[in-house]
Amino acid sequence: MERQWIFGVLAVWAVLVATKAVFALREGATYTFSIWDGGMIRAGKSLSRRGVVAKLITLTVLVACSVAMIAGASPYELYFRVALAAAIGSLVLDFAFAQK
Repeated sequence: MERQWIFGVLAVWAVLVATKAVFALREGATYTFSIWDGGMIRAGKSLSRRGVVAKLITLTVLVACSVAMIAGASPYELYFRVALAAAIGSLVLDFAFAQK
């Protein structure tokens, strides 16, 4: 039970970042990192359109895993591993699709 609030916060954060990504795709604008979604290292840098799509996919997986963990749908370890892989994948893709 004590782990569930962490994944609730993670799910809310991922939904907010995904919303920002959807707006960037819909408006045709570039996705520029802020401190709250990219940290100090990524703040001010942008993603290509492909990067935004990749970020949206990984965030969707992250939200689905967080909600499944909160609901207790399957063993914690399974969703934790998938969520961790999605988070690492998102980080790697952010650097791979960064605009110069």
